[in-house]
Amino acid sequence: MKTYALVIGIAALTLGCGGSGSNSGGGVSQTSDLQADFSTAANPNGSWTYGQTTTLGSLTPYDDSSEVAVKYSADPGVVGWDTTGADYPLVAKNTSASGTYFGGWNPGDVYLSGYSGGLSSVARWTDKVAGSHSFSIKGTFRRLENVSADPSKYWVLVNGSTVSSGDLVDLNAEATYQATLTLSQGDTVDFVVGNDGTNWGGTGLILSATIQTPPTA
Repeated sequence: MKTYALVIGIAALTLGCGGSGSNSGGGVSQTSDLQADFSTAANPNGSWTYGQTTTLGSLTPYDDSSEVAVKYSADPGVVGWDTTGADYPLVAKNTSASGTYFGGWNPGDVYLSGYSGGLSSVARWTDKVAGSHSFSIKGTFRRLENVSADPSKYWVLVNGSTVSSGDLVDLNAEATYQATLTLSQGDTVDFVVGNDGTNWGGTGLILSATIQTPPTA
């Protein structure tokens, strides 16, 4: 299988209405990290909300944190969120000390999978800090499986508007969105994983996402 990486960058984008739970006061840079912050204790969890959608920009939060571990019982350590009574879509993390699920789901990796009927999985970050701040944003999507030739689709949205999107097909193919944005309290950044609406099996993606305030003097 051919492996490739796609990098999309935006130098600077200024928005007028809101963004994150990290602050840069006192010269200390703070980071929201999807992998490090992931929790099954609550949803929303700090600045992060996990959920599903059929319409980009909207989100219905997942409400069950017990079913994913049952679904992946053959892979101990996989935990996550879905909607009660529905197998998919979902968001999950490998909390074990070893790779699992085709060997490519590495320890600490967070996985998002959509479902049929146009259902996509969303990891949303919301600015919790009053005022406007400059944030460095990076999100990398990686194809986990090669059992299907159907494309994995990804989107990045800022306040409901798409700033990056594309398809991944080959095993371990990656796409990265990176930008510096000025955001204010209440602004959102959505990382979305879905499919082409026909076949969805094997189209989930690993997502690493960080949002960081640059240090100030």
